[in-house]
Amino acid sequence: MAVGPREVYKYVHLLSVRTKWVARTRSLSERYRVEAIRLTAPLQRDTRRKVRESVSAVETERWRESGRAKRALALYREEKTDIAKEALYDNSRGSGLLCEARSGVIRTRSLRARYTAELDTMCPLCQVAEETIRHIVLECTGLRPAIHHAQDSGTSGQSTMGATNDNSALARALGFRGSGELPSWEAVEATKRRLECWWRKQQRLINRSTETDGRTEKRKIERFRLDGKVEPRSQ
Repeated sequence: MAVGPREVYKYVHLLSVRTKWVARTRSLSERYRVEAIRLTAPLQRDTRRKVRESVSAVETERWRESGRAKRALALYREEKTDIAKEALYDNSRGSGLLCEARSGVIRTRSLRARYTAELDTMCPLCQVAEETIRHIVLECTGLRPAIHHAQDSGTSGQSTMGATNDNSALARALGFRGSGELPSWEAVEATKRRLECWWRKQQRLINRSTETDGRTEKRKIERFRLDGKVEPRSQ
C-alpha cells in the first residue's frame, strides 16, 4: 500500500524530526497566517480553499503595502484592486508606453522636473498646460487621435482643458476597471495611439535640439577660424 506525502509528513512531524520540510511548512504557516491543522484529524473538504484564501489575502495586503511608499504608483494603487494578469499589452511601442503611464513613470516633463532643476514643465506641443500623464492621455490638442466627446474623456460635459481632478476618466483611458469588469478596449487603444504620437513628437524635438546644438558648435568653430584663433580642442 502506497504511503502519501501527508502520512509521511505526519510521521516526521509527530516524531519531532527537524527537517527542512517541517521548518519550511511552519515558516509558511506563520507568514500566511494559516491556522494549524490537526494531523490526526481527517482532512476537511474546505481546508484547501481556506488555505488558498488566506494566502491570497496576505499576498494582496503585502502587494498593496509595497506600493504605498511609491509616489508614482498613486493611481495604480488606487485603481488596480486585484493581483491579476492584464490583457492590455502587446509587442508595440504604445503598449510599452501604456504600461509606463499606468505605473506613473512615463517620462513627461512633470516627472522629469522632479530630478532636473529649472526644467520647463509646459507641454511643448500645445503650450497651454503642464505636461502630465493626464494631459497627454486626455487633454493635449497636439496629439492624435483627438478626444472629441465628453464620454470619451469622462469629463461629464466639461471641456477637456477644464477637466477636474477626478481620476475616473484617466483610469478608464489607461485600462483600469472594477473587479469583474472588462476594460474599455476602445479607450485603451486610443490611449496607445496618443502615447505613440507623443513619443514620436518627443523624438523629433530631441533630434531638432541636437541638430541646433550641432549647428551652434559649428558656427563657433568657424568664428575661431575667421578670427585667426586656434580651434578649441574637443573635450
